Amino acid sequence: MSERHDLIADLLMGAALADKHLAGVELDTVKTLLARAMSTPSIPDWLEWRLQDFKPAHLDVADVTSKLGLKKDKEKRQLLELIVAVHESDDTWDLAEDDYLREVAKALGMPEEAYADLTVADLELEIIGKGLVPPPLPKS
Repeated sequence: MSERHDLIADLLMGAALADKHLAGVELDTVKTLLARAMSTPSIPDWLEWRLQDFKPAHLDVADVTSKLGLKKDKEKRQLLELIVAVHESDDTWDLAEDDYLREVAKALGMPEEAYADLTVADLELEIIGKGLVPPPLPKS
């Protein structure tokens, strides 16, 4: 077993459950990303069990990131990109997911400009504005 993989698994499951909903595609994405990180076709049973037993209420992001011990900015950025991949896998991105990404980045000691392009705040105002315009009323 690898503590490093356990820690990454916990952070990715935190990402999958940041919006309080676990879509099957999010879990599949977590498994795929972990398998790639381990250079295996699928995750081992012990890691599968860890994912199944994951409790978001027990996740201490600051503690997990500290134990992970990432020192290089490139490694920290790659972790955030994995989190974004989990968030995007269900084709929705909400503010709770954005908050989670920011929480992990803060725990990693990253300045906002190092990951701002990964956040909801980076969306163009025009796109956001279009999303706020209500649809037309149906004709009677």
